Amino acid sequence: MSEYFYNKDRNVTGVTPITNLSFSPKQGSSVSFSTTPFEFTNTNKYKTRMGSLNSLKAEYNLSFGLRETEAAQLIDYFESRSGVLPVSLVDSSSFYHPISGFADEFSFSATTNNSFDVGCKIMVDNRSCKTNWSGLSFLQSNLELWKTGESVRKYSVRYFDYDSSNRFNNYFYATQDHDSSIANAPFSTGSFWSQDLFFEHDMETSLSTSPDVGKVDFLGSFPLRIKDKNNIHAVENLTLSFRNAPTEKAKAVLHFLETKFGESRFVYQCPKILRPKVFYSPSWRHTWNYENSHNIEVEMVEDAVGLLNRGANPSLSLIQGGDWSYFNFSIQNESDLVVGAFQNEKKVFLNGANFHNWNNNLAHRVDFFSKVRSFEAVNQGLTYFQAGDASNIGSLNLSKNNILDIDLTSAKKIEFINLSQNSLNNLNLSNLSGVKSINFEKNNISSLNTTNLPSLTGYFGAENPISYSSISGTLDAFVNYGNYSGHFGAENSEIKKSSLGDVSILNWRKWEIKSNNISLPFEPERYSLVAAQYEQESITGISDGQSIFRWNDSFGNYNSSRIVVSDNARPVYLSEELNQRSSLSFNGNSFLLQTGNKSFSSSYGIFAVVKPESSGRMTVYSDRWNRGLTVSGNRLLSKANLTNNFFGELSGNSWNVVGLYSNGTSIMGAVNTLTPTTASKSSNNIVFPGCIGETYEFATGFGASFPFIGQISEVLITSGVSDFSKIMRNLGAKHGLDIT
Repeated sequence: MSEYFYNKDRNVTGVTPITNLSFSPKQGSSVSFSTTPFEFTNTNKYKTRMGSLNSLKAEYNLSFGLRETEAAQLIDYFESRSGVLPVSLVDSSSFYHPISGFADEFSFSATTNNSFDVGCKIMVDNRSCKTNWSGLSFLQSNLELWKTGESVRKYSVRYFDYDSSNRFNNYFYATQDHDSSIANAPFSTGSFWSQDLFFEHDMETSLSTSPDVGKVDFLGSFPLRIKDKNNIHAVENLTLSFRNAPTEKAKAVLHFLETKFGESRFVYQCPKILRPKVFYSPSWRHTWNYENSHNIEVEMVEDAVGLLNRGANPSLSLIQGGDWSYFNFSIQNESDLVVGAFQNEKKVFLNGANFHNWNNNLAHRVDFFSKVRSFEAVNQGLTYFQAGDASNIGSLNLSKNNILDIDLTSAKKIEFINLSQNSLNNLNLSNLSGVKSINFEKNNISSLNTTNLPSLTGYFGAENPISYSSISGTLDAFVNYGNYSGHFGAENSEIKKSSLGDVSILNWRKWEIKSNNISLPFEPERYSLVAAQYEQESITGISDGQSIFRWNDSFGNYNSSRIVVSDNARPVYLSEELNQRSSLSFNGNSFLLQTGNKSFSSSYGIFAVVKPESSGRMTVYSDRWNRGLTVSGNRLLSKANLTNNFFGELSGNSWNVVGLYSNGTSIMGAVNTLTPTTASKSSNNIVFPGCIGETYEFATGFGASFPFIGQISEVLITSGVSDFSKIMRNLGAKHGLDIT
């Protein structure tokens, strides 16, 4: 077979393969940037131009002067990538990030003996130019924040954080050498910073345009020209050249262009015969000349309408009513400086107390940008307030104003809200999960929604004509997410009892509760169809060697309103053992026996607050058939005809809320949680009487003994249970235990 018959995928042999390159751009090497966005022309020559995440592409045209062996290795490397595997190149000039692109074309030429020029075209079309705002995707740039007291050189790039919605809008370019201060900061009156294309370019500038008019050609006659649109002389092509630009200037220009990614608009002051215009740059080219010398050509197209999309989304917006000639406020930003727009005129100022004078007494709008942490404007005649999508506010005090409308739905990190003494008619603060305190006293609120506020511990809502309120979710959160104490105030507010849900739980947790329209604590239906309950609160003390407590039996299966246990079997009364509440200590010989006779319905539940101190099998509650609730060591079990079903682990030698629920066909149970676990597919209904701390059969002289050793603070037995998690939560809250 002919020696020339081989696969032409590889043409170089006998060289040591290389895996990546570091290149020093030779004079004349260049990189061209272009965009391939979606674009269409509307009426009046206005173009809609929308790019994707990776619409910006770079084409590197590089040239290398190499010896023969090195040239062979480089060609072999390009061939090994086969046009489908990425080529890795490191720019030793530190202009660009390491390249990972595709060798679409490469060539070599012999210049002298053992001297070769190798050229290549590397296409980088797999980078997302819109996601890397801090380091850019192509140009190698270090993020430097603007700060005071810094010696700044002309063309320096600084990041000044004021637009949280589009971080590319936060770059500024120094227009001259200076020492940075508040007086010359971005947005200040004497600013030395620009976001326009201000860089000096070559005097030779060319632009072209042609009138865009309609034309009707009549057969055998002169055409008729019709001006059927506006903006007919918008500049269609303008080329700017920056020749022999030093490295610092070249990097600033390239940084400016990349952060616009071929579609964002910017201002350019055209030659003096034309007015300033708004352009976008669909392509540009950078050529290396020699050390510290670069050429840049920029292609630009005018935005026919002149729209400049540089408006940042405000963090806070407000309106001050008329008859105010000044505005006093206090603000804290994440950085030392704050940007505010007073009637659309931006200015920069320091954190803390601030004062602004108006030149008239009309209503005024104020916007604040960047990450505002706290804001206070008391007694300033405000009528409207909104936290924007960029809001990061944690504390807000707008008391003693005249606010009619407020929108805090985007204030997801807010913790403290004071809206007292305003003119609000409606207030919706739902789902602000971080709120710890709200004060809306002395408004005109008739409709109130404060649901789903799991961190709330301060609720100040006095003196409001509330006719509709949705706050039960708030109170559910009060008792569900931690052992908090706090304030609930609703005096002189028409809050209905039905909307308060579980508010009675609050007085078990050292809450300060003020309301003259409801009697607290009232008794809502916090437990579904209570059948029998040994209550912690019913323990009244020791009398004549006997424990006195109440067995609250809604079925009427008791002999008296209290059960007296003799000395030899009584549990020991422990005052203020559990969060300043009492409990009974069972020593293995003590138990509480119920009297009467009654069967449960098809479903039932047994819930208890227990602290075991033994590892053996122990009875919390048992009926005459040994059905009920037991613990063994740190394990919660149910009993169904002496069959044990495991549900979960108790949390060591500490208090636990345990629960058991049967719907007639299956049994579920849980420990310190709102989510039950199914352990069995068979179930039997319990019957009265029952026994706490021992099996019923043993207490009546028959059957096995499984005594409880430890403390029991409460046992609750229900019939027709419908809300397992609510009972677990409320029981835990009542005893100051965290049930999640």
